[in-house]
Amino acid sequence: MVHAVYFLDRKGVNRESYNQYGRINSKIRYRISDGVEVGIRGSFNRGINQSFFYWKDSQAGAYQGDSSTYSTGDYLRYSIDPYLKIINRRGDRHEFKGRYFDIDNRNNANRSNKSTLYYGEYQFLHRIPKLNAVLTLGLVNLNTQVSAKLYGDTVLTSTNLAGFVQLDKKLSDRLTINTGFRYEQNKVNGPSQVGNDQIPDGKVKESKPVFRIGTNYRLAEGTFLRGSWGQGYRYPTIAEKYISTSFGATLVSPNLTLKSESGWSAEVGIKQGFEIGEFQGLADLAAYWSEYLDMTEFVFTGLIKGFQSQNIGDTRIRGFDFSLNTRGKMLGVPTLILAGYTFIDPRFQNFTTRDSINSTATYNILKYRSKHLVKFDLQTDASTVNFGISVQYTSNQEAVDKVFYLFIPGIQAFRESHRGYALTDVRVQYKMTDGFTLTTQLRNLFNIEYSQRPGILEPPRNLTLRADFKL
Repeated sequence: MVHAVYFLDRKGVNRESYNQYGRINSKIRYRISDGVEVGIRGSFNRGINQSFFYWKDSQAGAYQGDSSTYSTGDYLRYSIDPYLKIINRRGDRHEFKGRYFDIDNRNNANRSNKSTLYYGEYQFLHRIPKLNAVLTLGLVNLNTQVSAKLYGDTVLTSTNLAGFVQLDKKLSDRLTINTGFRYEQNKVNGPSQVGNDQIPDGKVKESKPVFRIGTNYRLAEGTFLRGSWGQGYRYPTIAEKYISTSFGATLVSPNLTLKSESGWSAEVGIKQGFEIGEFQGLADLAAYWSEYLDMTEFVFTGLIKGFQSQNIGDTRIRGFDFSLNTRGKMLGVPTLILAGYTFIDPRFQNFTTRDSINSTATYNILKYRSKHLVKFDLQTDASTVNFGISVQYTSNQEAVDKVFYLFIPGIQAFRESHRGYALTDVRVQYKMTDGFTLTTQLRNLFNIEYSQRPGILEPPRNLTLRADFKL
């Protein structure tokens, strides 16, 4: 039996923003025999918070909210997760997992909502020694019931039913292959009409299969090649199709005609182990290519409907990622170093000037994406006192909704003077005993002014002191 209690009382750097949050977790596990285990997990969450959607202005009012965009919340959430695991003498595994999740969000401005989720999953894993393979089968069912003024002050229900099969096969000492298939069905029962949009009887039903395949090949000692290709499918959420609200002068409208998005993604990569001096590690280089059909994004459609989830067309996202993970000794002290660089090129497949009408970029690029991301982290691993430093650079979001320039004061000037940002954090950890550790962290060391979303500033330089006890 395991129990955990957590409480947070935080006053935000933004004026009149706060978050008070408490959580209790519990887990009970009982082993009936060597091959049978049953258990249940539970979680209870309670909290209140307040925040704003965008600032008063980008100068003296940067950490103050526009008075019409404040949102307050008072929520209660709890979940119950039972499970049963059975492993027979052949090593086959049967696993049953369930969840009951209840949410009650009481917010201002008619944004309150209640929802209940029921989840069930059965998974069977079968080992086939003669074929040197593992077969996995499963069935998943997810049901939700939502009641909210955000969604037209009505009750909506949705069902997701899916079956899947996966085969992992070792073809030789060097080559492994895995392939899988999933068939998914979605149903939604809601209002038959919202505004001028109509759905017969308010019922929508859709099914689609998806496939995936991957392989891993050991080219040499410490050198591994990999490749994968897989399809993707995502049905619109209830919020995307039915939400109706506003933030200040910003309207958010439903879209009952919103279609599901689908596509595929491929990746090739190489992982190489190495040893340089007293350091050992792994270097990983991967290139990826993803294509989406009827991609869904939250876009500004005009003054009448405001923002709305829409299918923006077919898109293509390509890029590569390099990472370095090393461990060794620096000046005689055990040290871990993590570093990486990611580049993405997000575009429309068939770009026209219409795609850039409400974008701050007139060329072909998807909104709210940063093309370049660089990370570096160094951490000593001594027995008592340890030091760490992390640096992260994020390039400018080249395209955002142009309409923000009209109703959020100072957005355009701020973006023109802030193009990308680099954050540096330092930390010191002191292990007083085996069960007592003190950690202090100085975030945003150089007090960089930056924004991850138009209209709101992230925290300036701040110091955190943390104590960890083991009882």
